[in-house]
Amino acid sequence: MPDTLAVFLIPDVLFNLTRIQIILPYSHALAIVGLLESLMRATILDDLTKANSNKNRESIGQGMANVGTSFLGGMAGCAMIGQSIFEPMVSAYTHDCIDCCHDYGLYFSFFMEILI
Repeated sequence: MPDTLAVFLIPDVLFNLTRIQIILPYSHALAIVGLLESLMRATILDDLTKANSNKNRESIGQGMANVGTSFLGGMAGCAMIGQSIFEPMVSAYTHDCIDCCHDYGLYFSFFMEILI
């Protein structure tokens, strides 16, 4: 595990039309798959919790987070259906409960790495 926080950087890559034509189809395919999975998760959770979510807001937030994380050396991500389905099953209906589950996962990953 790294000892420091991520550093903001812009990749030192020459962007030309040929390189963009190579990258664009793959990036669009991955973005569509991630967006569809997140929208499926939101629909399933809306049914489980009897609540309505703003799917436009979630999509924009996911896109902004994925662009931001790429400048910090991270990988793009999307919502995980399995974890999201599990949380209401253990009575984690509010954001506070879900945040506690995620905080525990971060705590275990960062501070308990000795046990891993």
